[in-house]
Amino acid sequence: LFIILYGDLNTSEKHLLRQDTNEPKFQQNRMDSFHIETTKLGLLQKIIIGHDRVGVYIERVLVTENIADGRQYLFQCAKWLDSGQVDGKIERSLKTTAFCYLTTILHDSRSTSGRWELILHSGKDDGSGATTSNLNIVGYGSQSSSMTTKIYDSRMAKVPSSSLVQVDFGEIGDLLKVRIEIDGNGEMPNYYLNYVELRDLDTEERMVSYVRKWLKIGCDEKNSQPFREFPVFRAAFEPLNVLSYEGKIKLSSRKQRFLEKPIIYARILGEIGETGCFPVDFRFVSDLKQELSFKAEAVSVGRIQSTRLYVKMNDIGNEIYEGIQMLQDIYDRRHIKVSMANDWIAEKVTVRESHHAPYRYVMAVNRVKSMEEENEKVKEDTCDDIGDLFVELLLSEMEGLSTKISKKKALSRKQPQWILSMTIGEGSTLVPKVTLCAENTSAEMYIVATTPIDMIITFQQKAVDISTIIKVRVGIDDSQYLNCTSSNDAQFNDENIIEIQKMKLYDSENGDELRFPAVNTILTLESVYEFPAVWPDIPPISSKFQIK
Repeated sequence: LFIILYGDLNTSEKHLLRQDTNEPKFQQNRMDSFHIETTKLGLLQKIIIGHDRVGVYIERVLVTENIADGRQYLFQCAKWLDSGQVDGKIERSLKTTAFCYLTTILHDSRSTSGRWELILHSGKDDGSGATTSNLNIVGYGSQSSSMTTKIYDSRMAKVPSSSLVQVDFGEIGDLLKVRIEIDGNGEMPNYYLNYVELRDLDTEERMVSYVRKWLKIGCDEKNSQPFREFPVFRAAFEPLNVLSYEGKIKLSSRKQRFLEKPIIYARILGEIGETGCFPVDFRFVSDLKQELSFKAEAVSVGRIQSTRLYVKMNDIGNEIYEGIQMLQDIYDRRHIKVSMANDWIAEKVTVRESHHAPYRYVMAVNRVKSMEEENEKVKEDTCDDIGDLFVELLLSEMEGLSTKISKKKALSRKQPQWILSMTIGEGSTLVPKVTLCAENTSAEMYIVATTPIDMIITFQQKAVDISTIIKVRVGIDDSQYLNCTSSNDAQFNDENIIEIQKMKLYDSENGDELRFPAVNTILTLESVYEFPAVWPDIPPISSKFQIK
């Protein structure tokens, strides 16, 4: 990997990322650290990160200044850098998502009571982005959430400008994300939010989150939304990702006779919160499939549990809704799970977090607002255009999706030339016989040298073209032995064995790399093991097994 840092004062040279240790690099669910030296760059604006061959998925990049009063920067990625995945890019430009000041870590013994100071930097340099809308600010913590409503500062009507706002979220735990909503008030209902400075008034933690997006009322523009969300980034806390949720609503009928307006509002709910409400225009439904596409940017809600469609009904629609509520209440009291209103507004909703995610959520179990919620007058915090009635579609299944690059975008591939590196244990004397297995063919590999180098032996593919590898079979070559100079481990006595600790399979022509987790296998003369190949976009076969 290489990285280039761009600051407001200077740009670094291209740095190759090399580890100080010999530990394995770029393993799943691990963070790798690198040290680079550069001239003073100022406030980091973006980075470029990439590589020259082997594909890798990068969740995020943290850059920490090793100076007094330093800052730690967050660059969210959550994308493949792989010529064979999604868009085929092996180099990405990442803008700064957020940064925090490290000096505030000294006060981490203080506890927070949820009192925060926010400085909203509004508008663009050209003077656009001013607003007369009131703001709602929602804070999501590790324990609960809280909203402060009807916030306005006259300086937001003339931009670029900054406005100081103090909010008290209360005892919601550690603040994880913030949502800012507009209500569409006045002559300038829309709003451009550049970035937000945050300070915890109790712990003195300070951080900055970049937004760089419009908040817009209505459906005049595609994918407009009246809210924006940003994660609260602090050192030693894993930040939530900003995701671009894309989905489709399968309607029960193109003619929605019971709706007062053809515009509904959708909200995605998950294990750690929910998104804001965003508009979906029923007038754009496709005639053939009766489907509506939508897209909304929000901070991750975790594993999605449901999607709510908020509707405004006419008189007939309200009567039907009340009838469905009563019927649902009867089933609920008897603890009978029945999907209600499947043929009323929508049959199904599918949502995907990203084109780089190999799955999507399918919600096809319908419910309406319960009588208990109605009786308790549970009113959700929504603007006037959003009805308080909703159809909720619950998660029914998850579907696997390929992230492999399309044939149109894919580069022409050369004939694969596979090289397998095998790390063995001391006391190993047997020579493995390695076979690459595809769906209908197989190809045997040959050992390069029987003398291990740093306890690693290498195999190369024979001149045979093989399609997608699904597994690697390892047996014993009884015609030769390893030339090991290390002494045999006493526990094995004089028995001939081969201990395989790690395996890595690499295509030297195309750059593909396969790893085999949890190998750690000891083979004797009669052993044959098969190990599934783990591709990023192909479900692996069952775990390793022994053939007798």
